[in-house]
Amino acid sequence: VYYDNTAPTVGIENPPNNSNITTATVTANGPIIETGVGLDKIQYTTMTSPTESDWNDIGVNPGSTSWSQNLLFENEGIVTLKIRAYDKLGNASTVASSSFNYDSTSPTLAVTNLVANEYKNANFTLTGTAWDSNAIESINVKDDGKSGDWTYNFTDTQRAIAKSDATKVTWNFDFVTGTDNSSAGNFLSEGLHTFVITLTDVADRTTQQTITFTVD
Repeated sequence: VYYDNTAPTVGIENPPNNSNITTATVTANGPIIETGVGLDKIQYTTMTSPTESDWNDIGVNPGSTSWSQNLLFENEGIVTLKIRAYDKLGNASTVASSSFNYDSTSPTLAVTNLVANEYKNANFTLTGTAWDSNAIESINVKDDGKSGDWTYNFTDTQRAIAKSDATKVTWNFDFVTGTDNSSAGNFLSEGLHTFVITLTDVADRTTQQTITFTVD
């Protein structure tokens, strides 16, 4: 007779909780601890509210101290991986879980009021739109070859809204010209300027536009 009332212990090391995944496949893995009668099975699911039929077996060798499983993602968004294990007497582990963000595409950026080779002779506002199927994070404007570097971090409300072209949000940066404004942080001197505009989403994917124009 073998007495064992201690359940196995499982964990998830990869993907880490709150991480970002940018590839359609990833190898998930983690530790197993079973010190009693022996491991019977280990299972996983990515269903939000799984039924028993949603749990899939992971192949592990007797005495294994770790598990691994290839995962395939189809739809962007938050994925929650759940892992559980049973020993040979039916003792069940606590379910381990890790939630992460799958992001397969770059954000969508548009600049709406500045075009290449344009001339600006007065103060102006640089304007555009942004969206991403997961969420946008920030937009940066860098005056290439010069010291100008400006960043706007989108609000939580904007991130929640801007999930499609139909619900994209507007961003803008104000700039001043003329020698009277030369001490301002958003001052643009006379001459050639090259704006490198970079939109970043929550998975650190970026979309970039470069526009050269003249202040005169």
